[in-house]
Amino acid sequence: QGRANPDNRIRFQYNQLRKDLMMMRLGIQEHLDGPTIEPRSYAPLSGDYRR
Repeated sequence: QGRANPDNRIRFQYNQLRKDLMMMRLGIQEHLDGPTIEPRSYAPLSGDYRR
């Protein structure tokens, strides 16, 4: 532990995860709120939460 380099650690990107979860939540809510004839398009999720 004393020799561990803190710069080699993986940092989890909580803000990006929260953003993607909110996008999923909004998409589900829109789907539940009403029917639609045409499919909707959404921005892709990041999916990369470690740096």
